[in-house]
Amino acid sequence: MKAKRKVEEISKEDVQAFLKKNAFVLFTVGAVIVGIVLGFTLRPYKMTYREVKYFSFPGELLMRMLQMLVLPLLISSLITGMAALDSKASGKMGMRAVIYYMTTTFIAVFIGIIIVLIIHPGKGSKDELESSRR
Repeated sequence: MKAKRKVEEISKEDVQAFLKKNAFVLFTVGAVIVGIVLGFTLRPYKMTYREVKYFSFPGELLMRMLQMLVLPLLISSLITGMAALDSKASGKMGMRAVIYYMTTTFIAVFIGIIIVLIIHPGKGSKDELESSRR
């Protein structure tokens, strides 16, 4: 009963406020869905290498921009956090941060290599493109 009353109390302004507040997440999810749909619908067409590059350019651009942002953000957040601590605590915290960063990086690289060996991403599309260009 309580849940039914709460649902009935939702107004148009509440929905608009929710959509404004979560617009970035909703657009991101929408873009992923559009990408998946485009991927499945365009796969049967024999596209040239140039056409594939036109479609992959925005994704490549986004990935390179994210790669350029991650390391500076990580380092600046570590430096900001360390500056707030005293020297003895920051030494311990610094060592823990370095160990944690190295461990998680090693685990991520290990998982990435295993996944690449299992699924061979991009193998079929490259072979199809090279055979269609000849």
